[in-house]
Amino acid sequence: MPRISAPTLVEHRERQREALLDAARELALDTAGQGITVAAVAERAGLARSSVYEYYPSTDSLMAHLVTVDLSHLADDVAARMSRAADAEQRVAAFIRAWIAYRTGRAQKVVSAVLAGAVPPECTAAVAYLETSATAPLVAALNELGVRDPERSAAFVRGVVDQAADRIAGGGSLRSETAAAERFIYAGLKG
Repeated sequence: MPRISAPTLVEHRERQREALLDAARELALDTAGQGITVAAVAERAGLARSSVYEYYPSTDSLMAHLVTVDLSHLADDVAARMSRAADAEQRVAAFIRAWIAYRTGRAQKVVSAVLAGAVPPECTAAVAYLETSATAPLVAALNELGVRDPERSAAFVRGVVDQAADRIAGGGSLRSETAAAERFIYAGLKG
């Protein structure tokens, strides 16, 4: 019988699952999403290949879970930041900052690497659902501000924020690019 490396079996299984996800993240970044296989993840995590199948029936299910976990953290971060804002305009600013933090962080690099490879259908569905979930509080804030077409405006906000994140990734200042994105977005919302 295999030994468990935690006080309880539940904790052991959670640690194993995290080790597998961490190994998949590393592989995604190291191989631009092309090297994620059950065998490679098992080797990177220091587990037997058969152990991976106890958690994930296929490479696709592993990648889908990885994308789902990382995008769920984005949706949670957006919701948490926006819930602390005092009014709708501050919630928009909170969204901008949360989205820039995601787009310039490690999780987005992992998700992009996974999606650059052969994308399993489970990933496509997860990305669409979770990005919509992460954007929903922005749509609500824009609606509260009286923006005529809040869903379209939310897409435009995301586009501006994505460009600011790209500029930051290219060496631009986080502070100045975020401030410029906020000014541009507020001017557009008021116009």
